[in-house]
Amino acid sequence: MTLIDTPGILSGSKQLERGYDFTKVISWFGERADLILILFDSHKLDISDEFKDAISGLKGQEEKCRFVLNKCDQINQQQLMRV
Repeated sequence: MTLIDTPGILSGSKQLERGYDFTKVISWFGERADLILILFDSHKLDISDEFKDAISGLKGQEEKCRFVLNKCDQINQQQLMRV
């Protein structure tokens, strides 16, 4: 088993400072992975453009993807339904 942790999802102009195409890298790893875990902070209902692009980069790999809601035990049931 190999675990690969991305350097994080950036928002705004910070995402333009990467020296590589993050979405293409995500897509490359996604094609080779058996299982893709996408961690999502349940406290933040909005996602950055780069996070949205990264998820789009996994198109065709949906059967491998599992979304993990981090910190979901810290919100109430109504907030969880919104997420």
